[in-house]
Amino acid sequence: ALAGFDLYVPEDFEVIDSSAIVSAKISDGANLIVSEARETGVDIFTYWKNRKEALLRTVTNLVEIEVNKTNVKNDTTGEFTTDVKLGNLSPNAVASYEYTYERDGVTYHVYQMLGWTRAHGYVFTYTAKEENYAKHLDEVKTMIEKVVFK
Repeated sequence: ALAGFDLYVPEDFEVIDSSAIVSAKISDGANLIVSEARETGVDIFTYWKNRKEALLRTVTNLVEIEVNKTNVKNDTTGEFTTDVKLGNLSPNAVASYEYTYERDGVTYHVYQMLGWTRAHGYVFTYTAKEENYAKHLDEVKTMIEKVVFK
């Protein structure tokens, strides 16, 4: 209720916090956090620029795999593709970011979703060591599909 969304969490994930921020620990040191965005009123490009600047203060070797990915509107039908999906949010109100970075000699892989409504912005972040990233990705994508924003 405090977070403004319902989140499905698989049984084998350990919920760490479920208040205004929901966080869960996955095996192998992987984790996820879903929260309301602290930085609002910015476009997806400014969000990534600011996020990247903040990361670079504490990490090295940041590699952008795919950032600022959004759904594309079909000029003929006016419909949006649904390649980028975050629960029940509108297809024209989501963006995804995938990147890696190094901290203390360990490479981490991140898949992050940004979504928004008229009143709120939300961030869904999955982080895992590079060698474990793919191991949990299907479950994480199921969680992304099932989240319900209120």
